[in-house]
Amino acid sequence: MTHFNCSENQITSLDVSKNSTLIWLWCCNSYLSSLDVSNNSTLFGLECSCNKLTFLDVSKNKKLSWLYCNNNELTSLDVSKNKTLSYLKCSDNQLSYLDVSKNKELSYLIISGNQLTSLDVSKNRKLTDLNCSSCKLNETTLNELFETLPSNKEEKEIFIFDNPGTNDCNKKIVKKKKWKIIKREDMKYLESSLMFFSGGKINMTTIDSKIRFSLKGTDVVMIEFGDETEMFSMPIAEENWTEFFREYPNEEKRSIIVYGDNITGLICSENHITSLDVSKNIELKELICSNNNLTNLDVSKNSALSNLDCTLCKLSETALNNLFETLPDNEDEKEIDIVGNPGTNDCDKSFAERKKWKFMEG
Repeated sequence: MTHFNCSENQITSLDVSKNSTLIWLWCCNSYLSSLDVSNNSTLFGLECSCNKLTFLDVSKNKKLSWLYCNNNELTSLDVSKNKTLSYLKCSDNQLSYLDVSKNKELSYLIISGNQLTSLDVSKNRKLTDLNCSSCKLNETTLNELFETLPSNKEEKEIFIFDNPGTNDCNKKIVKKKKWKIIKREDMKYLESSLMFFSGGKINMTTIDSKIRFSLKGTDVVMIEFGDETEMFSMPIAEENWTEFFREYPNEEKRSIIVYGDNITGLICSENHITSLDVSKNIELKELICSNNNLTNLDVSKNSALSNLDCTLCKLSETALNNLFETLPDNEDEKEIDIVGNPGTNDCDKSFAERKKWKFMEG
């Protein structure tokens, strides 16, 4: 077993000591007070946020690149042995100090909501996203932090609100290094944009009491399920489908957002989806959205698309003709299935056939 997800199960203990080949472990939103990953030397990603951990030893996990241990009760965290660490979220703990001088690959650091009185990122030359809001950094320590910020060419964002020195610190130092200061009122932007994605996004609106969909690609995706739970992250593969499922307490309109730049396949059939926006996924090759409540569909931005199944939806003659106009005209073999829509019999299939799309029989 290389991937194990036991999140949101209210577990109080977890033993992964025998799983020496584990690459990803998710055990979020439970009641864990301890977690031993010392035998998991191949671990690449660990998400143990929203538990009751008071201590976490990752010194044996030297391949660790992704660590989310936020919303616990940690008073210390040693990441000095994790030299390949790129993404670290340890916000909302009780940390008074964090040494990231050995983490030269670090590009993403969220340490907000801790007791930090100082922070040095002078060794983190690849850093592009830093959130140290709601700590105890005064004017002097913020200015010292600003001096250590890298001046690389990447787009860079920093969150410093709700610190004692927020108002009086010298923000000119930050701007001179071309870092963008994000204000507290932009907190919604934090969860959707302070990621390492360049803009890839899928937006599905459903009226069902559950959502089930599958993805393919070469990416780590972040998912907002449209409820009060924290965003969920997971890697996906090109070779096989990775399924996601969430059940809600009632039926109401919800938007599910999937962030990821290299998503090549989406199956979201039988979800009572009323709208589907895939305009930000230029890598999408396969889209199966059958048996939903879709009344229109636009794939004009999906230039790599070669397989489309939108059977048993609510697409009228006009909606299907509009869809055909947006189909890409690439050189791949392309198949489309539209059976069972209100406009199936009357639509003008020649729009699609001119682009060498082959209609399936359902």
